[in-house]
Amino acid sequence: MTQVALICGSRKPAPGATERSAAREMLREVARGVDATGHESTWIDLRRVELPWWDGRTGEDYGSADLDRLASDLEACSVAVISAPAYWNGLSGPVKNLFDLLGPAPWRDTTVAGLIVGMNASSAYAGEDQLRQVVSAVGAWWAPHSMVIGNPRDHTDVPALRRDLRRFGGYAGLLAGRTAVETP
Repeated sequence: MTQVALICGSRKPAPGATERSAAREMLREVARGVDATGHESTWIDLRRVELPWWDGRTGEDYGSADLDRLASDLEACSVAVISAPAYWNGLSGPVKNLFDLLGPAPWRDTTVAGLIVGMNASSAYAGEDQLRQVVSAVGAWWAPHSMVIGNPRDHTDVPALRRDLRRFGGYAGLLAGRTAVETP
């Protein structure tokens, strides 16, 4: 397993709206960094799949082809970069719903690197903390470095931000290339 899952947790833009999602655009830059490492990646966009809202059933009980495909895609990856929007000091609902629906099975042996994009710094850091807790609860490994961005529209040095995002993608690619150390 050396594939990197690039998961966009944004549902923007709303039907009929033209505003682009900052979380999606930033994940595209991360993807360029992953590509530069030579590792394969798979793009999972929660805007492009129809997932049910979790109501306590196991994933298999929903009969959702998109959910089954997502679980299969994740099981084929050793690293997942989750671009998670954060609003009102919390992680966005679609990202949490994804974890609720899938449960721990597809996350085992997966390293998760968080790219949290907030409406402001407070929301972004609260979202990072919540994502880290959820990742830990499903048994995945939280990468030592995450990237937390308050309101991205406040960034004045866009080329530097893009460079940092590509570097973060390179970091995710390096995580995918690491060899597990067996313990006796």
